[in-house]
Amino acid sequence: MIAEAEGLLSEVGEVLEGHPETLHAGFVHDAAKEYAEAQITEALLKGGPAPTVAELGVDAVAYLHGLGEAVGEMRRHMLGLLREERIADAEGVLGAMDDIATC
Repeated sequence: MIAEAEGLLSEVGEVLEGHPETLHAGFVHDAAKEYAEAQITEALLKGGPAPTVAELGVDAVAYLHGLGEAVGEMRRHMLGLLREERIADAEGVLGAMDDIATC
């Protein structure tokens, strides 16, 4: 599903290239933010590094908003782990969250 979102986001950017009033109306930014959030969250919860702005192909503002939202998703995941008493796993998620905070 994330790969499909990547393709659609790219397609929207191409279609709206000559229409800046629509491209910058906010909904494309929101889609890019959600895409960045999903990619960053998935990568970090799998123990890898967060993908870069260039790797995702989104603008820096959408990336940073997605990064902030990813922290919230990771927090929810960490709380679930704590409820299951999976302390070591929760500490791993907390470490990834700390890495984001020190960027």
